[in-house]
Amino acid sequence: MAERIFHKDMSFLHLPVSDREPETFHFVQVWDGSEMDREFYIGLVDTAKGEKPDFYVAMYLGNFSSDVITLKCVESDSETILDGIIQGNDMENEPGLYPDLYHEPDRQQIHFSPRRGWMNDPNGLLCTDEGYNIHFQHNPFGPQHGCANVSWGRAVSQDGVHYKEYPDAIMPYSTRCHVASGSAVLDKYNMSGFGENTIIAAYTALQSVQFHGRPPVVNEGQHLLYSRDGGRTYHYFPWSPIISVPEGEEWRDPKIVQVDSNTLCILVYETYEGKDCVSFYISHDLKKWELVSREADLFECPDLFPLEAEETGEVLWVLYGGCGKYSVGEFKDYKFHAFPGSKNLYLDYGAAIYAGQTFNNPPDLKERRHLAWMADNGRKWNYSPDWPEHGKGWSQCMSLMCTLKLHKTEKGYRLYREPIPELKGLRNGDPEAFVLKNDISLEAPAEYIFELPDGKDWSLLFGDRGLRYLSEEKTVVLEVGSDLPTWMMFGDINKKEDKRYEFIKEGPIKARLFIDRRSAEIFLNEEISMSFSFYPDKEKLSIESLDEILAGKYSLNTIW
Repeated sequence: MAERIFHKDMSFLHLPVSDREPETFHFVQVWDGSEMDREFYIGLVDTAKGEKPDFYVAMYLGNFSSDVITLKCVESDSETILDGIIQGNDMENEPGLYPDLYHEPDRQQIHFSPRRGWMNDPNGLLCTDEGYNIHFQHNPFGPQHGCANVSWGRAVSQDGVHYKEYPDAIMPYSTRCHVASGSAVLDKYNMSGFGENTIIAAYTALQSVQFHGRPPVVNEGQHLLYSRDGGRTYHYFPWSPIISVPEGEEWRDPKIVQVDSNTLCILVYETYEGKDCVSFYISHDLKKWELVSREADLFECPDLFPLEAEETGEVLWVLYGGCGKYSVGEFKDYKFHAFPGSKNLYLDYGAAIYAGQTFNNPPDLKERRHLAWMADNGRKWNYSPDWPEHGKGWSQCMSLMCTLKLHKTEKGYRLYREPIPELKGLRNGDPEAFVLKNDISLEAPAEYIFELPDGKDWSLLFGDRGLRYLSEEKTVVLEVGSDLPTWMMFGDINKKEDKRYEFIKEGPIKARLFIDRRSAEIFLNEEISMSFSFYPDKEKLSIESLDEILAGKYSLNTIW
């Protein structure tokens, strides 16, 4: 057993970590004074024995109540395993431990990514007086998800472009369950009893991987929490969890929606009769939750929100799933009714973004802002000894923030997804004339603006992933490529025959292409987007059936 005591004269502990097989990790208990507060699972290295870390990770001490914090590694046979921990300042002020932070060679420069650790689904997206508050799935202690330590990370952006990251807001209270995806809403009507504008959050307590022979547990279901300090710290409702999960099931991803001043609705991804669905639960007091309806064929991370159609001014509802499908319709008597011709469309027709969510509490109903996990297929969900991307202290990023606007068209209702206007502020001067042609390398970060013909077939590939245009059908079709990892298939939603879009607007297709160090996002005709994992330092642009394309290129400043 190893034990080490720290005093809160400095706010962070910096832990030396090796990116190795998780079976060799250590369980570390954190004691807040005389009580054990939490336990986490980490690849600590024993620096006293000459072991070298791949990187450091940070643990914040500011939220503990006691001035004395004790770390214990009960199951370790090394008495020096905790000796390499360094007490200090936050990461930005420890350049010796975190060299080139945010400017490492392969970190995305116009997309938000965590300083350290794995990141995936956005959670708890909320507009407040501070700006755009985001939480996200986060393993702060390693670059793989690993089904361990998963917390809600937190960041705030005033403009939707630049972000300030804060210590994790919700940490797992046990290594048996992790803090899986969920959502948050501003309690404008004090339904909780904790005060107006308290933040209410919901997440699923999902079973973590049980290493070292620890017994498995049953998933706990949907937990409800509240925050009175703008999302910095959260407290559990006394009656949490609120919606239980049948044994053996993984019902998850609660999305909170304020239906009216007296009703909250929570959507939960479930399975019913063996098939994917979203179930709707309502409450008028946040204690009793009633199942009122189900909607079939949606996979994970549901979202439901009202939006005003630009052409008519009518307010309709959009139902959206993590797999990217959306439908437009009405939400009557707590049941969703999709309109014909406006069902099972995609917000993004590419192969990289997943588990997107919109920001609750928007300033009006004319648009909704959207953020998604941009899955990087060069980095893996779980550890693999033959994976080439070892030793990095972080993994994954978010998509560019986008606006969603509802349009009534001759083909039905459509959501148009465009980059937010504030992204133009990253442009570095005037555009440079640039020729896009086959087999060229693209600069990153950069934005390219150009037109594509609508009267002939062509294809545009980023590596071997991209889009193909069918002129007779006026349709763009996803090309997935041959090397998309199976872990990125997300319920087979990336099958290319599932993703094709017929343009509404006539004439040449206007395109905006954003290239970052590990991604490509192309926005077409101010209607749709297509997003891809793409590495411009390793892969080249391929163009078929077009000799060249004249573009304007903006070099982009970093967001960091």
